[in-house]
Amino acid sequence: MSVYLIHLEPAYKHARHYLGYADDVHSRLALHRMGQGSRLCQVAVEAGCKLILARVWEDGDRSLERRLKNRKAAPRLCPICNHKHDGQLDLFTDFDLDDIEEVAF
Repeated sequence: MSVYLIHLEPAYKHARHYLGYADDVHSRLALHRMGQGSRLCQVAVEAGCKLILARVWEDGDRSLERRLKNRKAAPRLCPICNHKHDGQLDLFTDFDLDDIEEVAF
């Protein structure tokens, strides 16, 4: 199971990110991009937003997803928003779960 962060480009109304979890992140991302995933991703795709897989926590589970959502930490954890992507906008897996505690919530 993995937790993933999707960056919406451009933002959809008030939303810039979507956090989710899945056994197969790439299959789930494909569903989101086809408008068959979460409701937010569905309306964002309909509005012409690009869904960019910004970060993956390989050993994440629903508990981590809930914790991140409750802390509203997505903007601080997004390498695209924080200009840490070096021009590559596809998959970031270099984020260690221990780093979450270092972020000021």
